[in-house]
Amino acid sequence: MPKKPTIGAAKKDAEVFGLKRAASGLWSARLSIPRDRWQDVGLAYQTKSGIRQEFLKSLQTHDKQEAIRRRGKALDALRNQVNGKLEAIGKKPLSGDWTPDWATPEKAVETGLHYRQQIEQASDEYDPAEDYETCTVADGGPNSEREHVRSVVTDFVEAEAEKLPPAEGQRYFRTVMGIVDGTHTPLGPLLDRWEAERWGGCRPPRTASQCARMVVGRNDCAKGRQMKDTV
Repeated sequence: MPKKPTIGAAKKDAEVFGLKRAASGLWSARLSIPRDRWQDVGLAYQTKSGIRQEFLKSLQTHDKQEAIRRRGKALDALRNQVNGKLEAIGKKPLSGDWTPDWATPEKAVETGLHYRQQIEQASDEYDPAEDYETCTVADGGPNSEREHVRSVVTDFVEAEAEKLPPAEGQRYFRTVMGIVDGTHTPLGPLLDRWEAERWGGCRPPRTASQCARMVVGRNDCAKGRQMKDTV
């Protein structure tokens, strides 16, 4: 009768799940493909055998605990890579909640800011839709280059949103166009990074009183960094 796995053995298995150690002692992240998707992934990567069972990504470490810390991001990167290949041939992703890299919330914010800048830089005097016989603006056409650029952007974002599942597509469209129109504030990691760059690495003000003290506080922060650099 086979022995039942002990708690210690189960914990050990959980620690090394998604990891593989080479003979050299170097650890790699290991993404195992479900058996029912071997052929789909093999087709996506055009393997000679027609199947693909796993993917490996070196974690560049011989230390087990460091490998465990690096495992999550490496597995996410492998999974996104495989899902991108599957999407390219019209196959469903490995997990139903997968979002392409270009459609993540942060990328949607970046896209919206980029399009908004393009629209703001467009001219207000451009007359794009003339009828050459009567030299009149076509009915329903944009009245300026800025309106024309915004129309093109809207069509493109709508087409991209339609490539996603309904809920994700709606979120992507609302985020991008909300930023384009100025009705959506880019919060989260992207805003934090932007604020850090804006304030030179200092913590940005969150209240009116903090903002009033920032003239002195920002100088103190800069001096602190200079003193740290000279130590």
